[in-house]
Amino acid sequence: ADYGGLKDPTRWRGHRPATYFSKGERGAEVMLKHNKNELKEGLTKVLYAQETHACNNFRNILGWMSDRPAPESQRLGYAQDIVDVAKTHQGLANETFCQMIKQLTHNPSQRSRLLGWKLMLLLCQQVRPSSDLEEFVRTFLLKALRTEEPEAVVSVKQCIADLNLISNPEKRK
Repeated sequence: ADYGGLKDPTRWRGHRPATYFSKGERGAEVMLKHNKNELKEGLTKVLYAQETHACNNFRNILGWMSDRPAPESQRLGYAQDIVDVAKTHQGLANETFCQMIKQLTHNPSQRSRLLGWKLMLLLCQQVRPSSDLEEFVRTFLLKALRTEEPEAVVSVKQCIADLNLISNPEKRK
């Protein structure tokens, strides 16, 4: 919540409502915790023209993690689409990392979390967060080592290793 690129939680528009007669959840208490509803706007301060991409990417994350119903054939294509959007601009890269942290935080579904960690691994292998977000991502990953179940810890460890590689490309040699 201390990341300077996040929108002000009191002004953030929140999630789309689950039903026609309800209001979407919003505020600091839901901004950075798992939610199955789509976003009304991004979590971070992205360019106005990128807001739609940010919301669509979150919808794809919901589909990939099976938090939103989607045919399996369609779900399988989401992962690379999400990474490709994150690669287009640093603001969308940061937004995607924040969305992934959100969906992995207090997620009650083991299946959703495991799929989320697979997607986080793809991100850490192909996309670099900005230097000001990188330490928040690294801290999140280190905390997950202590709190996740053994099946997910394998992915978390690989996320850390790959984030280290993408952050210091000269170490690959």
